[in-house]
Amino acid sequence: MLPLCVAQLAAAAPSSVKETGGNIFLVEDNRPAEQLTAAGTGFMPAISSDGDKIVFVKSGGPGRPDDLCLIYVKHRHVQVPVSIVTPALALDAEVGAIGAILDPQFSPDSSAVYFFTQSAGRGLIVRVELTPPKSYIVAHGAIPIGQGRSFDVIARGRYAGDLIVYKDSEKLTAGRLFLYWLTDPYGANLAIVADNKNDVELFRDAVGR
Repeated sequence: MLPLCVAQLAAAAPSSVKETGGNIFLVEDNRPAEQLTAAGTGFMPAISSDGDKIVFVKSGGPGRPDDLCLIYVKHRHVQVPVSIVTPALALDAEVGAIGAILDPQFSPDSSAVYFFTQSAGRGLIVRVELTPPKSYIVAHGAIPIGQGRSFDVIARGRYAGDLIVYKDSEKLTAGRLFLYWLTDPYGANLAIVADNKNDVELFRDAVGR
């Protein structure tokens, strides 16, 4: 089962979030960084576009799966973390057990989080809707690019909410062919956007990431 740990936490809209020494910090203009966690097991934080949510990965430790953790910024001094189980993913026999979680990213409307993971040697990109909790596999055969990044959620413009995914395009060839695809929020292929890193960077810049 994949727990989505929810800490409901508060303040003015934050400008950014960072990780230092395994702890998550809220960074606002003209104020000292505010430490949000103290366990030293958090990494890869991201902040929602509305400034109300922070997502980060909590390391599960050797031999244990990671957790995906969410902080509701406006209530951070009120509630302690609560675990939410995503049964759709946990019961999906196609997924099986997962281990590391990488590169969490919010949808532009802040209603869902995407992340990369591996199961049975396959790279998966998963969408987790936050209210109510529900999970979808949106890409199989995904490959990390540099520091765990294997996809981008487009934040604005014509393709806002769609994804750029680097994945195996097994239906196009008998062998393994990795291409950058534009997909909808649930993984349906819309177009091939590039076959190399330089061209996909041009596409990212053109669509506003």
